[in-house]
Amino acid sequence: MIHLIEDFELLHSQVHKETARAQLVLARVRLHKGFHRIPAEAQLPRGRPYKALSRVVEEQSSWGKVFRIIRLPVNPILGYLRPVTNIFGSMLPDNLRFANRHWEHCLDLIVECANIKRKLQLTIVSIEKLQCFLSRRQ
Repeated sequence: MIHLIEDFELLHSQVHKETARAQLVLARVRLHKGFHRIPAEAQLPRGRPYKALSRVVEEQSSWGKVFRIIRLPVNPILGYLRPVTNIFGSMLPDNLRFANRHWEHCLDLIVECANIKRKLQLTIVSIEKLQCFLSRRQ
């Protein structure tokens, strides 16, 4: 149980670091471009809707339900487009691509963190059940 708590805290701090890095890169891009914050809706094209390239699904495992990331390939015919290049254009600054990689890594960390939290909760429930069983026996 201690290992799960340590892993959870480590992943939680990594998520915060990664999101801070990505936000810093995005702020740097905005500063260099001189853009003020524009709502995302104003930047999205009005054409065909996009489909998500990454999906988080819940699956059953031996110790309970877990989250898993499904990454789909880019397929313009089916509507699976890479939003970074299709929304902002092909001449994309490297900083924006770099920030996108940070966000994708954050998603991996968040899913792993959620799975560890579920393991920890199951461990706590198992300990409580064991304590209840032992108290009834006495």
